[in-house]
Amino acid sequence: MKGGRKPTEDEQRLTAARADKVELEVQAKKGELIPVKEVEKKWAAMLIAFRGKMLTIPTALAPELSGMDSPAELESLLRRSIHEALNELSGK
Repeated sequence: MKGGRKPTEDEQRLTAARADKVELEVQAKKGELIPVKEVEKKWAAMLIAFRGKMLTIPTALAPELSGMDSPAELESLLRRSIHEALNELSGK
């Protein structure tokens, strides 16, 4: 309290907003924040790559799948191919 008076609601909001701004500036300087556009661009690229990988699976597996009779074999091949695609996209 300044001069013995209680801050008004507007003054309290302004003080809180200033504190929030300073906190964000500190986080930005520490590299803890990244621009939304950068995140959107990375996610879009990842989703496009994911889509491309998933769309290649049917063509790549069709010859192998056509010769299989066992549902367990089919499942195993599909599962393995999907995991390979996901691992490739995740950098593993």
